[in-house]
Amino acid sequence: MGMLGRTLVALLTAVGIAAAVAAAIVVIGFRRQDPRVLRPLVRWQRRSLNPRALETAGRPGDQHSIIRHVGRTSGREYATPIGAVRVAGGFEIMLPYGSEAH
Repeated sequence: MGMLGRTLVALLTAVGIAAAVAAAIVVIGFRRQDPRVLRPLVRWQRRSLNPRALETAGRPGDQHSIIRHVGRTSGREYATPIGAVRVAGGFEIMLPYGSEAH
């Protein structure tokens, strides 16, 4: 194996190790409910995933519904995609950000 091949193997190994470390940090952060891990992920979800979910929410066959609400201190209007499942006597709604979100 030449110099270029060894360099490429070393580079790919470093990238693989970095990806494994990043994945471990995310998993440990989730389990410990560490805000340093959760806040960036929630921010990414709100900026990237929520707008896509809001485009199709409420349509037949889509798993998302929308809750529209007004911020209690800001007065700002919000639309939050949620998962709602029909159950006997009503609906069951999953909290997308947990019960401690504000």
